[in-house]
Amino acid sequence: MPTLGQCKCLSTEGVYGHELGPDNPEVSGEANFTLKTQGIFSWPHSGCQRIPNKGVEGCPGGVIYVWGLARDNQWLLAKVDFKGEWGYKERGYERAEAVEIERSDIRSIVAKTKTTPKKIWEELGRAVKEWAERRGALYETAFHFANEVKKEEELISFIYSKKEEE
Repeated sequence: MPTLGQCKCLSTEGVYGHELGPDNPEVSGEANFTLKTQGIFSWPHSGCQRIPNKGVEGCPGGVIYVWGLARDNQWLLAKVDFKGEWGYKERGYERAEAVEIERSDIRSIVAKTKTTPKKIWEELGRAVKEWAERRGALYETAFHFANEVKKEEELISFIYSKKEEE
């Protein structure tokens, strides 16, 4: 399962996301949640609030809310404060400064992220389907290797049984 710190909710050059963790933001909130908390996470763009004077011209900072369903079946809401700065070749880069992680519920998540329960459910479904596909692919690979090992074991048994007959 991915971790909260692996969420690619911030942009680089206005397009590509990067993870929260490498920015080493200050983390606060409930002690049982950290950037290493595993679960299903999403960050609807509707939950992003830009603050013009919090960053550099052309790359404002702001706040984005990340919701999650943690591995231990607890809903959480993370408020990510970020600032805009110049990155590589003076391209915009959003850097996480602070992450406040709190236990939450669907009503609060919907209110803060300005999303809908339907979109939350769709995101959960997408994540589960991806996991099932990955597990299926792993199973197929393991099944293939198991068949190869079985064939090789039969071949080795045959070779050694012939040598014992001689």
